[in-house]
Order: sequence, then structure tokens, then C-alpha cells
Amino acid sequence: MRLEGELGDKFFGGDAFGFVDIALVPFLSWFYTHETCTGFSIEEVAPKLVAWGKRCMERGGQGSVRPPQGQRVRGRPQQEIWSRAAVLLDFWVSPFGQRCRIALAEKGVEYEYREENVVGHKSPLLLESNPVYKKVPVFIHDGKPLCESLIIVQYIDEVWPHRAPLLPADPYARAQARFWADFIDKKLKGEGHAAAKEEFIGILKLLEGELGDKKYFAGDAFGFVDIALVPFVSWFYTYETCAGFSVEEVAPKLVAWGKRCMERESVAKTLSDPHKVYEFVGALKKIYGVE
Repeated sequence: MRLEGELGDKFFGGDAFGFVDIALVPFLSWFYTHETCTGFSIEEVAPKLVAWGKRCMERGGQGSVRPPQGQRVRGRPQQEIWSRAAVLLDFWVSPFGQRCRIALAEKGVEYEYREENVVGHKSPLLLESNPVYKKVPVFIHDGKPLCESLIIVQYIDEVWPHRAPLLPADPYARAQARFWADFIDKKLKGEGHAAAKEEFIGILKLLEGELGDKKYFAGDAFGFVDIALVPFVSWFYTYETCAGFSVEEVAPKLVAWGKRCMERESVAKTLSDPHKVYEFVGALKKIYGVE
């Protein structure tokens, strides 16, 4: 391995952690994906590089880089996790989990983040806290688990009402917000819609019609429907690439809305990079043998 040959005794620059280490170390979190997709062990082919990675992870800066909204938790005993005030079981690219992260950020709620391996072996904690669907996100608050992203977002809004209400106070407007969030939940289901191009375009146009000339779906305030939809903005590139069309051409107001949402810190720090989403979808297709 050329990189391993370039590595010094401790770091790439010698004894000091530096520029090359910073450039390479984020890819440590991708090692498992590379191994799973291609069927080999990085530790077997580059043991010194893996040892370097472990040294890097001993530095305080790495463990706090992701996710920005909550403290990442890995390897804690289950009993300790259940005793925490707020824990989110999630997967980095999940648009449904991102809804919860955005809501928590909007409310200023401190919580611990636990990254789950949803592609491979699911943790006992996930299976115990969501025995019905066995999927993320799961929000554990005061030892009590909640499942399904829209339910979690509504719960967050009700439990922390002091800041940034996410649902309107008016009962009719509240019901309408729930209707559109439910529509998004049922119609936008990951990258599978790329194959159903016309149906997907129709969904975008319906949503754009509901948005109209408003700043956000509820008017001037960022709220429940925005949180339900905005994580899918980072999937637009995948939809476009797979189905061969431009979201901006068919729904320009929706794209402009997405850009406004990205100006919010809660959204900008949560959404995945569109190209990383596309790479993830490609890797997932290879794992499951889907063309």
C-alpha cells in the first residue's frame, strides 16, 4: 500500500498530527463500507494504516466532528444508554433520522447520537427499542423509546414548546401540516422513485403548488412540513442522475425553498452531501445486486 509506505512512525508528518493526516482521517469511517462492499479486510492489507487510524481517534478532535447537533455514542453499555436523558439511534444518510436531528437542533435540545449499522447487523439496543419495525430513527427520552420520524418530531415539539414551535397553533393549519407531512412520508421513499420518473415529477409539482410563493410551507415560519421534506433535498442529485431530469427545471420554487432551508444552521449541519448520498446508493445497489 503506497499510503502505508508513506506513513511515518506515528503520523504522516512524523510525531506531529498534520495536514496529510487531516486529509485522510475522515475516510476511516468509510473503511467498513469499503470492506463490506468489496469483501476484504483493510487491517490485513494495511495493518500500520489501521493502527495509525486508531492513534488518530485518540485525539479529541475526531470524536466530536460528527454529528454536530449531538454527541456521538458508540459502544456504551445498553443500561447506560437507557439512563441518558435523550438519545437518538440513527443512520447518517437517513432522511427520516435527519428530520429528528433538525427538530432537536431547532429546539436547542442536547442529546446523544448513536450511529446504527442498518445495512448489516442491527444492534440489540435498536431491536429492543423498536421491536415492531426494527429500524431507525428511535428517540429514547428519559428511558422511553419513540419510533417513526414524524411522531418523534411532533413529540419534540410538544415536550419542548418554549422555542421555535414546529406545528401551527391553529387546529386547521395544524391538521393541514400533518396531511402534507403524511403525503411526503408515503410518496417519497428513498431512491426507488428514480425509476418512476413521471410519478416523482408529479409529486414535486404537487408540493411546489402547496408551497406557492411562501417562504416556507407554513408561511414565514420554518416548521413541520419543511422538516418532513427538507432531508430529501440532499437526494435530489441521486434522483436526477438516476432518472435523467432536472429538479430545478420541473420545480424551481421548490429548489429555491431548499436553498432557503439550507441557510438555517439546523439544516446545513444535518443534511448529507448529495454526492455522498449518490455514492451510498450505488454501494447499496451493489450489496443487494440491484442494477
